[in-house]
Amino acid sequence: MGNVLESALLDDSWFSSDSFLHCFCKDFFLLVQDASVVDGDLLSWTRKLKELLENSLGWEFQQKSAVDGIYFEENDEVSL
Repeated sequence: MGNVLESALLDDSWFSSDSFLHCFCKDFFLLVQDASVVDGDLLSWTRKLKELLENSLGWEFQQKSAVDGIYFEENDEVSL
């Protein structure tokens, strides 16, 4: 059973830029940035996770403008 789990977790499709995991993370980052109140620890760990994914997997979370270290997508509505 361990080999099946390992092979599923190590499948490169999990780490592609169009994978469910990438879309989930992108949505999570958007939820955090759009929240009216965000706990400082959550914001800090979210930044670290975003940076880790970008640096280790080469994922890009497109940048338009920076607000507190989290970036907005080009097609997002932003009111500052």
